[in-house]
Amino acid sequence: MGKVMLSISGKQRHPDGTEEKNTSRCAAEHEILEDGTHRYLYEEKDEETGAVTKSTVTVGPDGITVERKGRFGTNLSFLKDREIDTSYRTPYGTLPIHVATSRVVCLEVNGHINARADYRLTMEGGYDMDCSVMIRTDDC
Repeated sequence: MGKVMLSISGKQRHPDGTEEKNTSRCAAEHEILEDGTHRYLYEEKDEETGAVTKSTVTVGPDGITVERKGRFGTNLSFLKDREIDTSYRTPYGTLPIHVATSRVVCLEVNGHINARADYRLTMEGGYDMDCSVMIRTDDC
């Protein structure tokens, strides 16, 4: 395992047309699995509560998976032209969500990963958002 800088950027477009963007950047443990999939392990600390969330991102030829375990948790898989039902866990309850992925691109250039998934996120009650997630790695 080695260390890399992992950047995760997300964009959400709400039904009213407004957009939200966010980016996080942190050091992550990196390993390449037998099938060539890249796995990144990292922790995030909540500034208000101090609670730690353990997260795993995998990027491979079949798509992208983001898993978070802590006060807030989810397991999202982005596989081209596939739909999944999953949930987002919060301290206040669990929200069912549906993810329909339209595009996944994963490139490895000089040992660095650049990946993107475009998807539609539907929350319980029919609230739809068009979203994208971008993942990039750099040397530490």
